[in-house]
Amino acid sequence: MAKFAAVKLADNSIRHIVDGDKEFAGGTPPDVTNRGYKWLPYIALGKPVFNPDTHKIDGGPSDVVTATEVTKTWTVVAFTQAELAARAVAADEIEVRSALLDLADIVIIHIDAHLTKRNIVASDFNPKTRQKYQDLKVLVDRLR
Repeated sequence: MAKFAAVKLADNSIRHIVDGDKEFAGGTPPDVTNRGYKWLPYIALGKPVFNPDTHKIDGGPSDVVTATEVTKTWTVVAFTQAELAARAVAADEIEVRSALLDLADIVIIHIDAHLTKRNIVASDFNPKTRQKYQDLKVLVDRLR
């Protein structure tokens, strides 16, 4: 399915984009330069592949008209230092919220043991909870 863009000769603006197979006999557009526009192949590029930890899509899609084709493009830019710093703070906030929920689990085990007048033993904590506790200690030390 080849697409074509009708481009005004006067200012290179795009009038419309069509499916060449549906719009034109044989899929090839006619020469219409005498009517003030021309048909150019339209190349629609997909979203670019990039590292979302360091870059972002800053623009697009937008159509770029050259003498021989029209290309749908996207603009990818690197995060600024301020954006990277803000993302790091946000990631830390998420990690702290998660750690607080983990801490709540640990506190509940302690309260339950206190209310039932029993001692807490290592088996009260499943391996995942013990790991969460260790991770929480590391996080608290890092944030101090």
